[in-house]
Amino acid sequence: MVGGGDRLTDALCGPSVAVQSDAMGAVVTRTPRGRGAEEVVMRKEKLDHEVQKLQREHQELEQRLARLDRQVFLNPHEELERKRLQKLKLFKKDRMAELGAI
Repeated sequence: MVGGGDRLTDALCGPSVAVQSDAMGAVVTRTPRGRGAEEVVMRKEKLDHEVQKLQREHQELEQRLARLDRQVFLNPHEELERKRLQKLKLFKKDRMAELGAI
């Protein structure tokens, strides 16, 4: 993509940054406020890594919740654990949304 406007690019560089993207990531062709292209690429890689980590953790929480939901009865400890996992899963999803991954 050439031209700014996507949420991740705006979060990394601010609006109106010209970016050329390919399958391997983004290559910045012009940066605002004197930022170097390497810094922007490193920030994008860091965000990509965080999104991947959040997706893995979200999936793991979903699997743990599914195991609890298959049980006919939950004792008080398991019910608290279920609520805790639901909240944590929602937090992960909200964070991914903040990063523009959803």
